[in-house]
Amino acid sequence: MKRNHIIAIVVLIVGFLAFQAASQEYQRIQKRIEATQAKVDRVADESAAAIADVRRVIASIVDRFSKSNDSDLQFREMVGSELGKLRQEIEKPVEQPKETIQEAPKKASAKIVMHSGENCAPCNTWIINLLPVWQSKGWEIEVVKESQSTRSWPWFEVYLPSGKRFEVDGPLTMESYERALPGAK
Repeated sequence: MKRNHIIAIVVLIVGFLAFQAASQEYQRIQKRIEATQAKVDRVADESAAAIADVRRVIASIVDRFSKSNDSDLQFREMVGSELGKLRQEIEKPVEQPKETIQEAPKKASAKIVMHSGENCAPCNTWIINLLPVWQSKGWEIEVVKESQSTRSWPWFEVYLPSGKRFEVDGPLTMESYERALPGAK
Protein backbone atom coordinates (compact mmCIF):
# COMPACT_ATOMS: atom_id res chain seq x y z
CA MET A 1 0.00 0.00 0.00
CA LYS A 2 2.79 2.40 0.84
CA ARG A 3 4.28 1.92 -2.58
CA ASN A 4 0.95 2.80 -4.22
CA HIS A 5 0.72 5.92 -2.05
CA ILE A 6 4.21 7.00 -3.05
CA ILE A 7 3.43 6.44 -6.74
CA ALA A 8 0.18 8.39 -6.37
CA ILE A 9 2.01 11.26 -4.63
CA VAL A 10 4.70 11.32 -7.33
CA VAL A 11 2.01 11.32 -10.05
CA LEU A 12 0.21 14.16 -8.26
CA ILE A 13 3.44 16.19 -7.95
CA VAL A 14 4.36 15.61 -11.62
CA GLY A 15 0.81 16.49 -12.64
CA PHE A 16 0.89 19.64 -10.52
CA LEU A 17 4.23 20.72 -12.00
CA ALA A 18 2.96 20.05 -15.52
CA PHE A 19 -0.16 22.09 -14.73
CA GLN A 20 1.99 24.96 -13.39
CA ALA A 21 4.22 24.91 -16.49
CA ALA A 22 1.20 24.86 -18.80
CA SER A 23 -0.42 27.67 -16.83
CA GLN A 24 2.71 29.82 -17.07
CA GLU A 25 3.00 29.14 -20.80
CA TYR A 26 -0.69 30.03 -21.23
CA GLN A 27 -0.14 33.32 -19.39
CA ARG A 28 2.91 34.13 -21.52
CA ILE A 29 0.97 33.41 -24.72
CA GLN A 30 -1.98 35.45 -23.44
CA LYS A 31 0.32 38.45 -22.82
CA ARG A 32 1.76 38.14 -26.35
CA ILE A 33 -1.74 37.97 -27.81
CA GLU A 34 -2.75 41.10 -25.88
CA ALA A 35 0.37 42.96 -27.09
CA THR A 36 -0.29 41.88 -30.68
CA GLN A 37 -3.93 42.92 -30.40
CA ALA A 38 -2.84 46.34 -29.11
CA LYS A 39 -0.58 46.72 -32.16
CA VAL A 40 -3.38 45.63 -34.49
CA ASP A 41 -5.76 48.09 -32.81
CA ARG A 42 -3.22 50.91 -33.20
CA VAL A 43 -2.71 50.13 -36.91
CA ALA A 44 -6.49 49.93 -37.39
CA ASP A 45 -6.91 53.34 -35.72
CA GLU A 46 -4.17 54.85 -37.90
CA SER A 47 -5.75 53.33 -41.01
CA ALA A 48 -9.19 54.63 -40.03
CA ALA A 49 -7.73 58.11 -39.54
CA ALA A 50 -6.03 57.97 -42.95
CA ILE A 51 -9.25 56.78 -44.59
CA ALA A 52 -11.16 59.57 -42.85
CA ASP A 53 -8.64 62.10 -44.21
CA VAL A 54 -9.03 60.73 -47.75
CA ARG A 55 -12.82 60.79 -47.42
CA ARG A 56 -12.69 64.38 -46.16
CA VAL A 57 -10.55 65.42 -49.14
CA ILE A 58 -12.88 63.62 -51.56
CA ALA A 59 -15.93 65.25 -49.93
CA SER A 60 -14.23 68.63 -50.26
CA ILE A 61 -13.58 67.98 -53.96
CA VAL A 62 -17.16 66.86 -54.55
CA ASP A 63 -18.45 69.88 -52.64
CA ARG A 64 -16.32 72.27 -54.70
CA PHE A 65 -17.45 70.66 -57.93
CA SER A 66 -21.12 70.70 -57.00
CA LYS A 67 -20.94 74.44 -56.23
CA SER A 68 -18.98 75.25 -59.38
CA ASN A 69 -20.68 76.83 -62.39
CA ASP A 70 -17.47 76.94 -64.41
CA SER A 71 -16.91 75.68 -67.89
CA ASP A 72 -15.87 72.09 -68.63
CA LEU A 73 -12.22 73.12 -69.12
CA GLN A 74 -12.05 74.85 -65.74
CA PHE A 75 -13.74 71.84 -64.19
CA ARG A 76 -11.07 69.52 -65.61
CA GLU A 77 -8.30 71.81 -64.42
CA MET A 78 -9.79 71.85 -60.92
CA VAL A 79 -10.08 68.06 -60.90
CA GLY A 80 -6.47 67.71 -61.99
CA SER A 81 -5.33 70.21 -59.38
CA GLU A 82 -7.25 68.55 -56.55
CA LEU A 83 -6.11 65.07 -57.56
CA GLY A 84 -2.54 66.33 -57.69
CA LYS A 85 -2.88 67.73 -54.15
CA LEU A 86 -4.36 64.43 -52.99
CA ARG A 87 -1.53 62.45 -54.62
CA GLN A 88 1.06 64.72 -52.99
CA GLU A 89 -0.57 64.29 -49.60
CA ILE A 90 -0.66 60.50 -49.93
CA GLU A 91 2.86 60.11 -51.35
CA LYS A 92 4.53 62.85 -49.30
CA PRO A 93 8.20 61.85 -48.95
CA VAL A 94 10.45 62.85 -46.09
CA GLU A 95 11.63 66.37 -46.81
CA GLN A 96 15.34 66.93 -47.19
CA PRO A 97 17.00 70.32 -47.45
CA LYS A 98 17.71 71.50 -50.98
CA GLU A 99 21.36 71.51 -51.76
CA THR A 100 23.59 72.47 -54.61
CA ILE A 101 25.00 69.43 -56.40
CA GLN A 102 28.26 69.66 -58.23
CA GLU A 103 28.04 69.42 -62.02
CA ALA A 104 29.52 66.24 -63.41
CA PRO A 105 32.76 66.84 -65.25
CA LYS A 106 32.16 67.00 -69.02
CA LYS A 107 35.33 65.30 -70.30
CA ALA A 108 34.25 61.74 -69.42
CA SER A 109 31.33 60.00 -67.83
CA ALA A 110 30.74 60.28 -64.11
CA LYS A 111 28.64 57.54 -62.57
CA ILE A 112 26.95 56.91 -59.24
CA VAL A 113 25.87 53.37 -58.31
CA MET A 114 23.33 53.34 -55.49
CA HIS A 115 22.94 50.10 -53.52
CA SER A 116 19.42 49.84 -52.14
CA GLY A 117 17.27 47.31 -50.36
CA GLU A 118 13.60 46.45 -50.76
CA ASN A 119 11.33 48.80 -48.79
CA CYS A 120 14.31 50.95 -47.70
CA ALA A 121 12.78 54.30 -46.67
CA PRO A 122 16.07 56.32 -46.77
CA CYS A 123 16.76 54.79 -50.22
CA ASN A 124 13.32 55.76 -51.55
CA THR A 125 13.68 59.26 -50.11
CA TRP A 126 17.05 59.69 -51.84
CA ILE A 127 15.63 58.38 -55.14
CA ILE A 128 12.71 60.84 -54.95
CA ASN A 129 14.61 63.90 -53.72
CA LEU A 130 18.24 63.70 -54.82
CA LEU A 131 18.52 61.30 -57.79
CA PRO A 132 16.90 63.83 -60.18
CA VAL A 133 19.20 66.58 -58.89
CA TRP A 134 22.35 64.54 -59.51
CA GLN A 135 21.05 63.49 -62.95
CA SER A 136 20.30 67.10 -63.87
CA LYS A 137 23.95 67.90 -63.21
CA GLY A 138 25.07 65.23 -65.68
CA TRP A 139 25.72 62.28 -63.39
CA GLU A 140 24.74 58.82 -64.66
CA ILE A 141 22.83 56.98 -61.91
CA GLU A 142 22.39 53.23 -61.54
CA VAL A 143 20.20 51.85 -58.73
CA VAL A 144 21.03 48.29 -57.67
CA LYS A 145 18.28 46.63 -55.59
CA GLU A 146 19.79 44.02 -53.29
CA SER A 147 17.98 41.40 -51.24
CA GLN A 148 20.91 41.03 -48.83
CA SER A 149 23.93 43.10 -47.89
CA THR A 150 26.58 43.14 -45.22
CA ARG A 151 26.30 46.95 -45.27
CA SER A 152 23.49 49.31 -44.35
CA TRP A 153 21.47 50.77 -47.20
CA PRO A 154 21.81 53.06 -48.96
CA TRP A 155 25.46 53.06 -49.86
CA PHE A 156 27.04 54.46 -53.01
CA GLU A 157 29.91 53.84 -55.36
CA VAL A 158 31.02 57.05 -57.09
CA TYR A 159 33.05 56.72 -60.29
CA LEU A 160 34.89 59.86 -61.36
CA PRO A 161 35.86 60.60 -64.97
CA SER A 162 39.51 60.33 -63.92
CA GLY A 163 38.92 56.62 -63.33
CA LYS A 164 39.09 57.03 -59.56
CA ARG A 165 36.27 55.82 -57.35
CA PHE A 166 35.14 56.07 -53.77
CA GLU A 167 32.27 54.87 -51.62
CA VAL A 168 29.80 56.70 -49.40
CA ASP A 169 27.74 55.07 -46.65
CA GLY A 170 24.33 56.64 -46.10
CA PRO A 171 22.55 59.14 -48.36
CA LEU A 172 24.80 60.74 -50.97
CA THR A 173 24.60 64.49 -50.43
CA MET A 174 27.00 67.19 -51.56
CA GLU A 175 28.44 67.22 -48.06
CA SER A 176 29.06 63.45 -47.95
CA TYR A 177 30.45 63.63 -51.52
CA GLU A 178 32.96 66.33 -50.56
CA ARG A 179 33.96 64.46 -47.37
CA ALA A 180 34.66 61.23 -49.29
CA LEU A 181 36.24 62.79 -52.42
CA PRO A 182 39.78 63.11 -50.99
CA GLY A 183 39.81 59.34 -50.40
CA ALA A 184 39.13 58.51 -54.08
CA LYS A 185 41.47 55.84 -55.45
